[in-house]
Amino acid sequence: KDKFETFRETTHALTSRLPSDTSILGDFSSPANILTTASPAVFFEMEKGNGVYSQKATIRDESHRTFYADSFSFDLILGSGNHGQSYLYWNRDRLYQMHVSYLSESKSWVNSPGPYFDGTIDYARPVPPRCLDCHATWIAFDPKEVNRFDRSTLIPGVTCVRCHGPGHEHVSLHRQNPELKEGKRIVHPGKLSVNRVNELCAQCHSSGEQIGAAFGYRPGEPLATWMEIDLNASAENNADPHSANQLARLMQSRCFTESNGLSCVRCHDPHRSQLGQLNQYAAKCRECHQPSDCRECTANGAGFEDRCVECHMPARRDAQVRIQTSEGKMEALLRDHRIAVWRETASQVKAQLLGKPADDTTRQKMSQEQSQ
Repeated sequence: KDKFETFRETTHALTSRLPSDTSILGDFSSPANILTTASPAVFFEMEKGNGVYSQKATIRDESHRTFYADSFSFDLILGSGNHGQSYLYWNRDRLYQMHVSYLSESKSWVNSPGPYFDGTIDYARPVPPRCLDCHATWIAFDPKEVNRFDRSTLIPGVTCVRCHGPGHEHVSLHRQNPELKEGKRIVHPGKLSVNRVNELCAQCHSSGEQIGAAFGYRPGEPLATWMEIDLNASAENNADPHSANQLARLMQSRCFTESNGLSCVRCHDPHRSQLGQLNQYAAKCRECHQPSDCRECTANGAGFEDRCVECHMPARRDAQVRIQTSEGKMEALLRDHRIAVWRETASQVKAQLLGKPADDTTRQKMSQEQSQ
């Protein structure tokens, strides 16, 4: 029960939700609810009333005469808000992505990432089962159609069964045999090999070609029977823009290659939210590395001991998550899971801790480093 209660606040559990005042992070109050574009005639307005949340897209001429106006309801929210949120709407039994998303870094409404051009209106992009395969626990779908679902079967959020497997046999057995104290007929990831544990995460935190049906992977099985993983990821060209191909990047790290295998759960607690708690990750680093191993810690004191992740796993601009705005293009910040010595990133962290601005040379080198 304690694991369940804390799990409900994790990004996995919150990665898809039904619309509400708390699940939609964007501001509906004027004027923050307006998204203007490079075209003065095209704008979007976020509206809510009587429990309904919607995006209203409008085209007007110079005299403010409306040529086009239509509203699309927020029916399903994708994303916990760690980086942002995108939104889906139903057209009968078909599911489509909405033109306007939310970016947490700027705390603002933005054009959705990818093929959403500033100054246009696009609500025709279909949502395939693979999207919900990573953002939901289950939904029945028509395998012969691109985006046809039975919305009544939706179980939002990534819940227990995605890592532990279907639980109906487990529940039935233990209800009939309450004296049993050891869990039966359920996958215990702690008893799996490092590769199998990482494959649980790689369902969604990797890129590759899915060869099995959506929602078809079962924990504990070789992932290769369901998905061909791409392990040749580079920071600039990640086939999966959402996760930045985190498993492949981790596997390129010396911490992985020179150990007996580093599992994702060695650093991540899947049952508890760790957002922003860099000191917890640093504590994991210190299980193998001592502060005395770090020249910055030795030279500058204890303030550096909790900054391991910022220096060695920097948040970097990902070219695959590019958003068009009226001011130009911007790229989302994603944590790079290749653990390495990023010297210029460390220089910036050092400058911040010591209260000194990074010089122009450091900024230039960081820009070059981020494009490699």
